[in-house]
Amino acid sequence: MNPNFQLVKYQDSAVDDLAKGLAFDNPSLQTASALKAPTGAGKTIVMIGTLEEVFEENIHRRNKGLKPFVSLWVSDSPSLNAQSICKIGDASNKIDSAFDCEIIESASFRGFEEGKIYFVNYSKLTTKSNLNKASETRYGKTIFELMSMLSESEVPVFLLIDEAHKGTKQKGAVEQSTIGDSKRRQTIIRQIISTLKPEKILGVSATPGDFRDTVEQLGYDRFRDHEISKRHVIESGMIKSHIVNITLPVGAESNDILVKDAARKFGEQVELWKQSPVEKSPI
Repeated sequence: MNPNFQLVKYQDSAVDDLAKGLAFDNPSLQTASALKAPTGAGKTIVMIGTLEEVFEENIHRRNKGLKPFVSLWVSDSPSLNAQSICKIGDASNKIDSAFDCEIIESASFRGFEEGKIYFVNYSKLTTKSNLNKASETRYGKTIFELMSMLSESEVPVFLLIDEAHKGTKQKGAVEQSTIGDSKRRQTIIRQIISTLKPEKILGVSATPGDFRDTVEQLGYDRFRDHEISKRHVIESGMIKSHIVNITLPVGAESNDILVKDAARKFGEQVELWKQSPVEKSPI
């Protein structure tokens, strides 16, 4: 990580535990892990830290003349892809967000390149999507045909599934998703794993039980959970454990009071930043 963007203790522990469980140094071993984290825990940063472990392994693999990992990050929302790449650029000193990362778009995607991180969201992988149609850009192939070709190569694959629970509900469960059909989305997740046959899978979810069941049904019997407790997140100061109740004076405008209170707290934070050895502005 960049020196000005260090992981807090529980995030560092999560990256270390996930990397050990996924065993990137042994690609022939199919493994899967789940990261269970409450909202506000910084799961994206943990995912980036795990990707840095993959990039470290890629250096060793290249030095040995072996093919480096291709990573595919599947998300629920198109806007999250650009945000995640931006955060990689801010946080990582091992991954070049401009060179190593690519959002899969039908008009420009040609195929998977060794060592790169690809981002795609579920709605781009539906039956009617352009990526599921043969294209001259992709040499007459669909996205899933390219996944199949990758699985048959010597290139190992690391699959990251954000909000993994949303696409792995048990049969009969009802849940809305970005493509409006939970059953279709569940089929897409299974199709990705069945076609790509990734050596390593990481699912991130607040409720990973259904994700675990899905990957085990697909033959991934080496599974490891890592849970970030809400207590650790609160103790780190990442989220608050209480609600602040402000009593407004009679006749006072709520916006004025809240803005003044926010300005006061901002001033306090500025003073704390001035005392910090890190050369970084709070805004």
